[in-house]
Amino acid sequence: MRLALGSATVAITTAASLTAPLITTLGLNPVLLAQASCIGAIAFSYFNDSGFWVFNGMFGLTEIKDQLRCKTAVSFIMTGVGIVELLILNMIWK
Repeated sequence: MRLALGSATVAITTAASLTAPLITTLGLNPVLLAQASCIGAIAFSYFNDSGFWVFNGMFGLTEIKDQLRCKTAVSFIMTGVGIVELLILNMIWK
């Protein structure tokens, strides 16, 4: 089995690498910081992301306009739910 690394994977890895030193400096919760990195990575998923193509293939979307419209709506919903979840967990884990 092959694993395609798309822009979301790169975004998560980069965000986690850049923010890791802030965990001890600012006293941040590492779980919440990791979740924030993942939420930010799913916000915009387009042509260079393997998840974009998997989504389109699973739902049979062939027109570029439909692909962008549907994937963008789903990504924004996932991001919004993730941000709400992150804020709730931040209140609980203080």
